[in-house]
Amino acid sequence: MSSLWAFPKRKEDSSPDLIRLSEYFQNAAVIKGTIVIKSIAKLPKIKGSALIIDKPMASTCYFQQIAEISKYKGTIICCDRSLFSIINYHIPNYVCNLDSSPLCFSFFDRPDVEKIMSKVTAVFATTTNPLTIRFWHGKRVFFTGNIDGAHAIAQATDTPVVFTGGQVACFAWVLAYFLGANPIGIYGIMHGYDKLAETEYPKYPKLHKKIKGPYGLVWQDPVYAEYNEQFLMAIKRACEEKNVSTINTNRAGLLYSGDVVDKTLKEFVETYD
Repeated sequence: MSSLWAFPKRKEDSSPDLIRLSEYFQNAAVIKGTIVIKSIAKLPKIKGSALIIDKPMASTCYFQQIAEISKYKGTIICCDRSLFSIINYHIPNYVCNLDSSPLCFSFFDRPDVEKIMSKVTAVFATTTNPLTIRFWHGKRVFFTGNIDGAHAIAQATDTPVVFTGGQVACFAWVLAYFLGANPIGIYGIMHGYDKLAETEYPKYPKLHKKIKGPYGLVWQDPVYAEYNEQFLMAIKRACEEKNVSTINTNRAGLLYSGDVVDKTLKEFVETYD
């Protein structure tokens, strides 16, 4: 068991959610017997660029550009919920999942996805719901996210602890970073909403903020604000440590900073392989 690129725990995360922690340990106990490949370090290195694809709950630009990936010759790493939306354009190399919710099985329990499973490697967290893993019949690789109880779970499953930024999109980027990709493109990662009614977190209605991004106003809740901060912190660190460039191809959303290059998806695909 080892830690890969571990970040210090934030003070506000110091009190564990005992119900969630119990769920994590239960999932890991079941999954332990299904683990064959225990480390992302054993995956082939990426020579060249990688493109990380998520499917936002709402994005005015997502489907306007997505067909461009059919021309891409580099490595594609997608998030679980985006898999079925891109396979008609390009079959990805990897699909990532770290959510412990049993609802995630719906991303894989589809006839169109089942047809391409043998061509895609799934990278699962050891805390993923076992039902989700049951629906994946292709190659599987496991890791443990840097959650409460991570080191105990990692030791029990003999997997590395990996920084995830709290979300699958950031983990997909981290995977590309560890495998040596440079530059790393991102697409479909908004960290916000076009309309307040689209939020995934309605219990925070008074805490949502309307933020001016490079391409217009975006609604953001506290959860996405935290994801955005963690992701940008990882991007900055990768740029400083290994000169790894991150290119946001959305032309939408809030994942922008002085460490993020702004290009269209078409420009990225035509420039890098």
